[in-house]
Amino acid sequence: KIVLSQQTYNSTTLAYRRGSIEDCNGIILAHSVQVYDLILDAREMTINSEMIEPTLVALNQCFGLDTAELRGFIRDNPESAYHKVIKQLTYDQIKPYLDMVEATDSPICPTAVWFEEGYKREYPNGKLAADVIGFTTKDDRGQYGLEEYYEDTLAGTNGRTYGYRTDDNGMEYTVIPATNGLTLQTSIDSYIQKVCEDNILKFNQAHAGEYREDEDGSDNTAVIVMDIDSGEVIAMASYPFYDLNDPYDISDYYTDEQVAIMEEEDTYYQTLNTLWKNFCISQSYEPGSVNKTFTISAALDSGSIHDGDTYYCNGYLKFGDGVTIRCHNRYGEGQLTVKGAMEQSCNVSLIQIGQRIGSKTLIKYLDNFNFGLKTNIDLAGEMRTDSLVFREDTMGVTELATSSFGQGYNVTMIQVISAYCSVINGGYYYKPHVVTKIVDDNGATIESISPLLLRQTISESVTDLMRDYCIGVVKEGTGKNARPAGY
Repeated sequence: KIVLSQQTYNSTTLAYRRGSIEDCNGIILAHSVQVYDLILDAREMTINSEMIEPTLVALNQCFGLDTAELRGFIRDNPESAYHKVIKQLTYDQIKPYLDMVEATDSPICPTAVWFEEGYKREYPNGKLAADVIGFTTKDDRGQYGLEEYYEDTLAGTNGRTYGYRTDDNGMEYTVIPATNGLTLQTSIDSYIQKVCEDNILKFNQAHAGEYREDEDGSDNTAVIVMDIDSGEVIAMASYPFYDLNDPYDISDYYTDEQVAIMEEEDTYYQTLNTLWKNFCISQSYEPGSVNKTFTISAALDSGSIHDGDTYYCNGYLKFGDGVTIRCHNRYGEGQLTVKGAMEQSCNVSLIQIGQRIGSKTLIKYLDNFNFGLKTNIDLAGEMRTDSLVFREDTMGVTELATSSFGQGYNVTMIQVISAYCSVINGGYYYKPHVVTKIVDDNGATIESISPLLLRQTISESVTDLMRDYCIGVVKEGTGKNARPAGY
């Protein structure tokens, strides 16, 4: 009431500090550092007019401000109590001025210039894990990744200082402190993340210009590393990268002339959004041979086939209304066991396995593996794929055949790796997640995020076989020579 009854009161915001984001070893991935905005109180200057010139001289010496411009503002706005002159100064930048004010017999008006505390978001590792972390806007709102998904957790509540002038011309203040945001501890391992990103970059540099002259090796190259027994994401990376400290800088990929054309054609922000999106969760693709694993898992678990069954491949298979589908080996693979069919990635054998399963059973298992459904990973931007998979009324004979070797329907990378973990961990499907713990300023645990088991996709006995089959792919089959030199 005292404050509001006076015209000569001020009210300033005390900014909260946004919560940090850490990797699994406590390495800081994102944090907020304190900065200061220089505020000029023209009303205090007017009241203490004899101090105007010394104060302006000090502002010029310490911050390079134009004294004539400031003098004109004070003259034209004598009742202004809040004029933001410079934003986001560091403490080292404001300390010389503070020292001058505090000096004995200082002629500088101590109440005419003050520094409003705030925070600036910083990402110490620049581009590392950019797709996972996301970034903040100028008003400190999270965009993409963890920053957006956990906005309500990371954001705090601003405080406020109320000041009013007393009868003896002094200032009395009441302070309501800010409440800082909470910190996220994640399952990301910075070392493994960097290994992934370094090798993605090397790959693209090695193959730059092969497909399109003067362009990078790929539109997207992505990797996910996951703990199979918890659903925790250890690393998630996709190329091209961007710097979280300057997310609008695309000079690594486009010239100034190209950017100018984008701005003219109104496609600049479309390009940025494409760069900022996390390919691992926000874009779909035909999985191809990777999904032969799920077809064989479904066939074994449903009893449609058995480990000792064999299939013959002569290079192609005709069926239905004159449809011919070929194997990648045009000469055929000959007689193959179930394990051999997977090792050699034989389309013809997989089609025969798919026919044994039937569309109804295959769809049931693909649903159980969570294809067509969001995984609900704790990252902003996961896409829906319910319209990109087959249902019983859309899966005919040909669609069953192509689905058996991973074509005709779409998935996301996070769907595939989450399902894959269940194939080799005993059949247990865990919800994928990145954050493992939420803590407060004092390090006290507010919430622990435990692994969440959602369902069992296949039996443990089938996963025993599938582990053996998967090892066979890289030891004896099509993956035998796929490892790069040095691995």
